[in-house]
Amino acid sequence: MDALGRGRTRTARYDVSTSAAAANMTSITATFMAENPVLSGVIITVIRSVGADLFAQMGVEKKKWSEINWRRVVGFGAFGGIYVAFFMYYLYVWLLTPLPTWLGLKGKLVCGIFTMLVDQFIHTPFLYIPAYYLSCEWVKNKPNANLLADAYETWKREIKSTFKAALGVWLPAMTINFCVLPTHLMVPWINLVGLCWMVFLSVSSGGKEVAQHPMSVAPFDVVDTDGDGVISREEYAAAFGDKSDSPSFESVDTDGDGSITRDEYAAAFDDKKEQN
Repeated sequence: MDALGRGRTRTARYDVSTSAAAANMTSITATFMAENPVLSGVIITVIRSVGADLFAQMGVEKKKWSEINWRRVVGFGAFGGIYVAFFMYYLYVWLLTPLPTWLGLKGKLVCGIFTMLVDQFIHTPFLYIPAYYLSCEWVKNKPNANLLADAYETWKREIKSTFKAALGVWLPAMTINFCVLPTHLMVPWINLVGLCWMVFLSVSSGGKEVAQHPMSVAPFDVVDTDGDGVISREEYAAAFGDKSDSPSFESVDTDGDGSITRDEYAAAFDDKKEQN
C-alpha cells in the first residue's frame, strides 16, 4: 500500500467484485433451479446418491478406491435420478399434493400429515421399496436374471424389515418437518435425512445378504462385488475373512487359477451345507 492508501482500495474493489460474482452465481443458480425444477432435482439427487454410496463403500465398508463396485454406484445414481428425483416429483405434483384437496381436506397441517401418511404407508411399501429392490437386482448382474421376478421375491422376503426401517427414519423426520421446523429449514432437513437414508440403503444392499444368509454364506453375486463373474481373493477375504468355519480360498479355487467361478463356489458351499 502506498502513502495514498491505493493498495487498500484495490483490496476493497477485489472484495466487492468477488462478492458481486458470488451473488450473481447464486442468482443464476436459483433462477435455473426455479425454471428447471426436474432437471435440477435430478442433478442434485444423482450427486447425493452417488456420494452416499461412495461414502458407504469407502467410509463404512472400508473399501479401497480400486475395490469400489462401480455398478453399484451407477445403480444408486440411476435409482436416485430416475425414481427419487424424476418419478417422485411428478407423483407429488400430480397426485400426492392435490389429493387432500380432492378429498375435501383443509388446513396446511392436516393436508401435510395426510400426504405424509399416504406417502409412508402406500407409496413407500408398494412403489418406492420395489423400485429400490429392482435397482439392487440390476446391480447384482446375475446371468439370465429376471429382474422383475427377482425384485418381487426380494420384496416378499425383506419388505417388513426395510419398511420398518423406513418408518423409523421418515415418520419422525416428517413429523419434525411439518410440526417443528420453520419453512426455510424444511428442504435442508429433508436433504440431510435423505442423504443418511441413502447411506443406510447402500450399506444394506452391500452387506445385509451376507449377514442374513443361512450359515453366513453369501450368494455368489453378493461376494462378487465388482460383478465380473468370478470372485477374487480380496472379495473372498472381505466376505469370509473373519469366519473360522469357512473353507479357505485355495480349497474353493479348485483349478488354482487365482479366482473362484460360480460352479466352484456352488460346489464348495453345497458340500458344506450337506456336511452340516
